Parts: sequence; structure tokens; C-alpha cells
Amino acid sequence: MDTTASTPMIEAIGLSKFYRDFAAIRDVTFSIPAGQVVAFLGPNGAGKSTTMKILTGYLAPSAGSARVAGLDVVSDASARQNVSAISGKRSSLSRD
Repeated sequence: MDTTASTPMIEAIGLSKFYRDFAAIRDVTFSIPAGQVVAFLGPNGAGKSTTMKILTGYLAPSAGSARVAGLDVVSDASARQNVSAISGKRSSLSRD
């Protein structure tokens, strides 16, 4: 797959995930160019983990689409293998 500067490395378009009447995320849209290091920040319950689970293929979106290197994460398993995430609620650095 040609990942030129015009193709985002990670792209979410209108992602939504619903559990009955509850919207875990609604209409999340962003793109990240190749070579960028990003942080996904927000308060508890903002939908960070849900979004990352969709990008890594652990959850299917209720609506919208997500692509990694131009490949759809729902229909193409190789796209999910290109997503790395480090998650933690506390810093692993010691203050000592």
C-alpha cells in the first residue's frame, strides 16, 4: 500500500459506538499523518479506550469507518496489525 503524504496513517471518520441507548462515542473524526507520535487525552468516560479498541479491531463500530494505512480496520485484518497503543492511568516513572 502506498502511504504517501496525502494518505493519513490513521483515520477515523464518523466513528460511533452505541450500547443500546448509550453512546460510548459519537461521530469521532480525526486523521494522523504518517510519522507522527500522538497522545489521545481526555477525562474518564470520554471514549478514548472505545476508540482505540475500534482502531485495533477489538470492537466493531456501530457507525462510521476507520482506516490504518488506507486499509479498513473492520474488513482487513492486516490494518489492525499496524496499530500500536500504550495505555496507562498512572505514570510508570518513579519520583524517587
